[in-house]
Amino acid sequence: MLSPLLQNLFLGSLIVSLTACGGGGGGGDSGDNSGVGSPAALAGQFVDGPVSGIRYKTATQSGITGSNGQFEYLEGETVSLYIGAQLLGHAPGTETITLFDLVDGVEPLVGLELETTLTNLTGSRWEDGQFRPSFNTVINLARLLQTLDTDGDPGNGIEIAAGVAALFTADSVDFHQHWDDFTNELGFRKVLGDAKSQGLLDNARQVRKPWRAMTHLYASLGIDSKLRALRVISSVSPGGGVYDYVSTFEFDDEGKRTRWESDGDGDGIANEISSYTYDTNGNQTGYGYDYNADGTPESYRVFTYDSEGNLTRMELHNDEDDMPEVLETYTYGTYGNETRYEKYEKFRGLTAFGFTDYDASGRPVTIENTAGRFTWTYTRDGSEIFRDVLPGEFRRSSLSTWTYDANDNLLRKEYDYDRDGTLDVILLYTNDADGKRILYEEDDGANGSIERTQSTAYDAEGRLLREEWDYDNDGKPDRTQTYTYDARGSQTRYEDDTDGDGTPENVRAANFEYDSDGNVIRLEADGDGDGVFDSVTIYTYDARGNRVRQEIDFGGDGSTDTMTVYTYDANDILIRQVIDSDLDGTPDNIQSYEYDADINGWWQALGGLH
Repeated sequence: MLSPLLQNLFLGSLIVSLTACGGGGGGGDSGDNSGVGSPAALAGQFVDGPVSGIRYKTATQSGITGSNGQFEYLEGETVSLYIGAQLLGHAPGTETITLFDLVDGVEPLVGLELETTLTNLTGSRWEDGQFRPSFNTVINLARLLQTLDTDGDPGNGIEIAAGVAALFTADSVDFHQHWDDFTNELGFRKVLGDAKSQGLLDNARQVRKPWRAMTHLYASLGIDSKLRALRVISSVSPGGGVYDYVSTFEFDDEGKRTRWESDGDGDGIANEISSYTYDTNGNQTGYGYDYNADGTPESYRVFTYDSEGNLTRMELHNDEDDMPEVLETYTYGTYGNETRYEKYEKFRGLTAFGFTDYDASGRPVTIENTAGRFTWTYTRDGSEIFRDVLPGEFRRSSLSTWTYDANDNLLRKEYDYDRDGTLDVILLYTNDADGKRILYEEDDGANGSIERTQSTAYDAEGRLLREEWDYDNDGKPDRTQTYTYDARGSQTRYEDDTDGDGTPENVRAANFEYDSDGNVIRLEADGDGDGVFDSVTIYTYDARGNRVRQEIDFGGDGSTDTMTVYTYDANDILIRQVIDSDLDGTPDNIQSYEYDADINGWWQALGGLH
């Protein structure tokens, strides 16, 4: 939940009740609320900056958010927000609803906690085969709303035109995938393409960069992310006083890196210089590499994009003539699917190519490249999907059929290697109710006889407990691996019985101790499973939960052998790391990090250069 300050961010512009008017979209579903005893509708506001044109619905109220993002609800009701038929999310009715309120369990983090969360974001699926709501969801919601803003300037508020909202179906977009994959989300790209072709948005509109979207979102909520652009990294050699190297970075006003100077010997003179340029949409258009820092790049790349922001051309130049050493070209379909790729080398001509056709759902139906020609056909009959793969002239022709359940979990693979109508291999997959694979079986002759199996077991939390391989399917495991965890989910033991005799050949064990905040304060490790800890690591934290000291006893004899001390700034960002590897009191290495207090670090945190 947001702080009281944010909950009341727009209190001055909100009245306890509103009368439905214009596009402001009040109007209850429960009839006339003016009678004696009828509760008065309360006013709320949906913000990423104020967002208008969003459909809202409660148990008694419905409408379209007005020019100031206003909606109506009754005390205790849940508000559901939609763009067209596409659900954005639900939130308890309150004076202010933000994108964070729409994603259960996600809050607006700052500083080190935010940086760590962004670094660890994945696009992993959860039990039912769908992506889990996460900080990714907030990023993707912000990107979509800001991209589709009528005038393309979310700084003056976001307006979603009725015609744009009407392009969404109930399941147009999956917001829970990784933010980087969301750039090419087919449903999103389709809506954007259709809106442009219908004149609802300008033709130059591109999917908004994630770092721009989050910079705006945090600014609209009055939150300082405490992310800052890293300006200098330096390392001091043993004994201190002499720099091993210094890397210095320069940025534009948005925090995009424009220059990187590397001083490899710490003499104050750059040995290498890299430079970067961008277009107005934030796409990288150039990269120059001056490997001797004489002011002239010996190598440079030029990137070209279409109006959708898709990369269409990359040129690599290593000499002074106008002909690139390498040229790569890309062509795309209506909604951003890559349909053609070609690579040319200066003295060899065409060296690689790829052509792809897609069906209406964005799935590949034909791929042709240097490896051959592959075709896919998809049908859905109840809970099954079949895929047909046909390599072309460069490889032996074969046919495979893959079968899935309703959650797209793989169930079966069938292979007919010579396309004679007789199957050669069948692979079977069994999944538990959560979609986790628990059994794999191989029928090499496709004759109904299983030759090999692999079974897997999980605990109630979904953690891997045991894997068994039976290479001859005689019912006796030929290899077994087991895993044990403590109450907090940390793995405490691993055993690998490589020959199936019941005695593990490889054993690793660990014991964790935690403080009251859940931080690991002691780690004891037994690398050979003999019951004697080979190393002990002690961790110390400050009052804000930052790790400030790490002490390692490599022999497990109770004597510290090496120590690392960490220092943070007021935003909990690491600024100094001191390593004393022999514990003689003299640092053997000092790493320092300097940040630009005036440049936000969203660009670095969300992708930066690819």
